[in-house]
Amino acid sequence: MSAIRILDAEQRRQGLGGTDVAAIVGVSPYRSPIDVWLEKTGQGEPQDQTWRMRLGQIFEDAIAQAYSEREQRRLARMGVVFHKEHPFLYVHPDRKVLGEPGLVEVKKTVGSAALTPAWKVQATWQMGLTGRLWCDVVVFDGNDIEVIRVERDQELIDSLIEAAVDFWQHNITAGVPPAPDGTEAYRDYIAGLHEPIEEERTATPEQVLLLDELRDVQQRVKADGIHEQEIKNRLAEQMGTATKLVAPQGSVTYRMTKASEYVVKREEKRVLRVNFKREEA
Repeated sequence: MSAIRILDAEQRRQGLGGTDVAAIVGVSPYRSPIDVWLEKTGQGEPQDQTWRMRLGQIFEDAIAQAYSEREQRRLARMGVVFHKEHPFLYVHPDRKVLGEPGLVEVKKTVGSAALTPAWKVQATWQMGLTGRLWCDVVVFDGNDIEVIRVERDQELIDSLIEAAVDFWQHNITAGVPPAPDGTEAYRDYIAGLHEPIEEERTATPEQVLLLDELRDVQQRVKADGIHEQEIKNRLAEQMGTATKLVAPQGSVTYRMTKASEYVVKREEKRVLRVNFKREEA
């Protein structure tokens, strides 16, 4: 029996896997395109393994075994698989189903076991590179497992591969960062690009348009915030002495809360602030 190949951190840096692609297309809750770009171009550290990620690895064998016994399917480990035309694209499936064209992706979560966009992308990516027809996402919530079947979607596979190849060729290989987005990761990246020099510049026409757009957004946010507080005040008035309200959409609590003070130590960084001129009436 040949050894199952697993990529180390440096080898993973030289290609794109399922979690990378989820970040590139904007569905990862943990990483953004700029995080992937910085890592793959050697300007950032590989994603650190969190304790939650380590727990997932520890529980993986047990969850896979539970799935195998309950579903009466035989499983086997599966090493790294590379795309035939684009060898910088790879995948590490958790398990393959013996005798059937399926895969198993193990997840551990807290709360809802609903299929997330990131999980769907990862499962679809695995099918795209392995040629398998379905992938069972096996979710363990601490009490039981739930099996979510993801069927092969060739249109989604093609779009993911296209996005990954484009990102690799036009961003990573070319050394061009992805377009700015609204993530904190990109804000931090921009903040560390240049050493500030005390100078004043006249805004270009493009910058003027961006400032107009920013002001419009801020005004909408302010209006929405006032409306939000109005709704909360109306709910509080109607609750009277009650401390909890239960509704089909969820619940509302209205209790006494002791104020707390926190001291947060922050590293010095550049901060962008915009001061608009007051519009004349």
